[in-house]
Amino acid sequence: MSDNAAVGQKNGSQSIQWRERELKDLRPSDRNARTHSQRQIRQIADSISAFGNINPIIIDAEGRIVAGHGRAAACKLLKLTRVPVIEVSHLNETQLRAYALADNRIAEGAGWDSELLAIELKALQPPCRHGPPFGRHRLQCRRRGFA
Repeated sequence: MSDNAAVGQKNGSQSIQWRERELKDLRPSDRNARTHSQRQIRQIADSISAFGNINPIIIDAEGRIVAGHGRAAACKLLKLTRVPVIEVSHLNETQLRAYALADNRIAEGAGWDSELLAIELKALQPPCRHGPPFGRHRLQCRRRGFA
């Protein structure tokens, strides 16, 4: 897909455009408050390797990363040159900053249904090792011989 090619989806009044861009052309935000350990970046890279690079990096009109700094670091680790992005042009600077915080913070409030998670992990035997880490659930997966 070229920089000009896009997969569009209407969302209210704006059109969301998925594009591919050169990773080297994206700039991390100076205001990124989220941190990523090398271990987490490796986990993101492993996920991209296992499932493909299907979660786009959110950028502003100047190519500055709004959300997806960890994904960008993982892509760099994998030596990818082109990455999927969504360019956000309908938000002002304050809204972009608020979105960057919300994107990272909102998911922290989610939980897991332990019973359904155990069922899913069991169903994924032996590919458990390709899924994301699940703390004690990951250990249970290993104990059951799925990883």
